[in-house]
Amino acid sequence: MDGLGKDAHESDAAVLERALGPLSFIHLRREDAVSQAVSWHAPNRPGSGQHGDTPARRPRQDLQQLTGLYERIHSDNLAWRDWFRRQGVEPYEITYEGLVSDPGATVRSIAAWHRGSVPASREPSSPHRRQADETNQNRATALRDALARARD
Repeated sequence: MDGLGKDAHESDAAVLERALGPLSFIHLRREDAVSQAVSWHAPNRPGSGQHGDTPARRPRQDLQQLTGLYERIHSDNLAWRDWFRRQGVEPYEITYEGLVSDPGATVRSIAAWHRGSVPASREPSSPHRRQADETNQNRATALRDALARARD
């Protein structure tokens, strides 16, 4: 914010609005932080780059790294909630799961929240495909088990 000439008593949101004009905040989060941690961990696996890649070796499960990613995600989510609260901002909340399961409904809900609409002829789509696989499911189960043991 320093580069935007922030006054000592000015909120981050006020600085951004002064620089960019009226803003609306949308908070996209993932409901399942365990799956998010596994997803973040996946690019570190051999052969996880693109659909059709063949792993050069069997992927290694690193529960310590997965736990660290999970804790970071949890911490980041709390930090965003705190930032919005301190700014006096009420963001529109959407989830990754909702966006993936029904992108059209999610986009239409955002447009309606913003007092707009999406033309019926425009159905949102994505060229990306889901990359979760059995390895991801096994890692999520292992991480859930490790987190449950840590809580006991």
